[in-house]
Amino acid sequence: LEVGWWEAIPATISLILIPFMWKFIRKSYAAYYTAMVIFITSTSFLLSTTRYLMSIPPLFILLALASNKSKVFFVIWSVLSVSLLMYFAKQFVSGDWAF
Repeated sequence: LEVGWWEAIPATISLILIPFMWKFIRKSYAAYYTAMVIFITSTSFLLSTTRYLMSIPPLFILLALASNKSKVFFVIWSVLSVSLLMYFAKQFVSGDWAF
């Protein structure tokens, strides 16, 4: 169950971010992001979706723009990132799956 959620949540969020990409970053980057997200999530087998989505550069451009505009977003994103890093490090050290 955990593996399914860790794959489905980023896939859903990446699809939700497509309109924001078209609004806030260059159209060529938005087209690249849209094509890659559709390509990655169109398969029926979503294993490793998160790893593939994290290799799309326009995602980080949007995160940088959002972090510069809102310090609240920056703090929330930083706390979330560090929390997930600690969780997955614990999973890895204890010998469990750490996707």
